[in-house]
Parts: sequence; C-alpha cells; structure tokens
Amino acid sequence: MKKIKFKYIFIEPEGSMNLGAIARVLKNFRIKEFCIVNPQCEIINNESLMFAKHANDLLKKSIIYKDIYSAVKGCNYIVGTTGVLQRFKKTFRTPIALKEFKNYKHLKGEIAILFGREGVGLTQIETDLCDFLITIPTNKKYPIMNLSHSVAIIVYELNNLIYETPEQAVSEKEKEKLLESFNMLVDKFSYDMRNPKKVKIGFKRLVGRSFISSKEAVSILSVFRRTNKKIEK
Repeated sequence: MKKIKFKYIFIEPEGSMNLGAIARVLKNFRIKEFCIVNPQCEIINNESLMFAKHANDLLKKSIIYKDIYSAVKGCNYIVGTTGVLQRFKKTFRTPIALKEFKNYKHLKGEIAILFGREGVGLTQIETDLCDFLITIPTNKKYPIMNLSHSVAIIVYELNNLIYETPEQAVSEKEKEKLLESFNMLVDKFSYDMRNPKKVKIGFKRLVGRSFISSKEAVSILSVFRRTNKKIEK
C-alpha cells in the first residue's frame, strides 16, 4: 500500500477572503503547501488573515507560480475541478464524480488538483492539461459552490487515500512515448480530420483513465511505431 501525495493548486484566485478560508481548510487537514498560480488579489492583508485564523503561517509561506505549467511540473497526474458540466459538451471532457474518481485503484505519486478562478473556473487550455476532470454532485439548479467549501469537501475526501500501486504500472516515460507515437500518427492524417487536436486530447484522457500496465503500453506502442514506419515508406 502506498500513500499518494496530493498537490492542491489554486489558479488566479480573486478574493483575499477566500484565500484565508482556504488556508484554514488546508491546515485543518495537515496540508503543508499552499500553491497559488498568478494571484489576482493580495495574499496577505487584514481580510485574508482574519479568515485564515490560525492558518496565517500557511498564507505567509505560500508557494507562488507564474503559470500553470511550472505548478504541475513533475506531477504524475493532473486533475481539474469543475461545477459547470455544460461547458465541456463540445470537447472530449468527461467529468466524473469525486466518489468515482476515488474508486480508481492505480493512482500513484504526486497528483495535482487544480482549482480555478471564483468567477470562471478553469480555462479550456487548463482543462486540456488534465488527465481527469472531477465534480462534486450538487443541486442542478444551483451547482456552483463557494471555492473554499468545495476545497473542504475535496481535500477531506482525498486527504487520506491510500492505493496499492501495481509493480508493472506504466511508467511516465513509457506513457510519454505512447502519446508521442500516437500524435505522430494523427499528424500524418490531420489533413483528413476535422480537429486533430481533440483526437490527441481524447487519447491522452483515455490513457490517463485506463491505467494501462507497462506491458500493455509497450504492445500498443509497437503497433503505432510499425504503422508510422509503414506510412513513411
């Protein structure tokens, strides 16, 4: 059994009050890193300190990233959060319930959990980076929760998850080679596709959700490589 490390990342937060409330939630569950991407408000002021209560130390040592790419660097999986399912109808997004996400038994290593802006959430570019998109089932007529409230629920549910990691799980290097080979194949047929980018994103999500083994990845990769070579001839 292996404990997973979750890295909670907050993208361009807009309110100092929420930052204080979030810091309090994180400290409640012994989270030691407060990761923020390009904050749009003051991190330390009277409002944030008041709502943080005894989590002021977490606010003061916040880790600030200039962009999402540097924030998620090195993470094994990237997970986005959303409350607006309709926004993703025209993409390959398949938001899943938090409870369903917890049932995946082969997650491993460091997992980034992305929280978007209070006003608009995550952008399309940010969701395209994600291996999963998760949601908290709420009232369909009023689905959007306060940011700090949704953080509390998600951190509570994920904080102590422990999974058994298969010895032969696909490595990050093997996964990268698999995606690279598939993308090369798509590029060769891009002239006959409506949206090659969506095809690549769809396959990336499929690989992320399937938790294929190293042996399975190597087998699929061999087919892609042979196909690419045949086309080049």
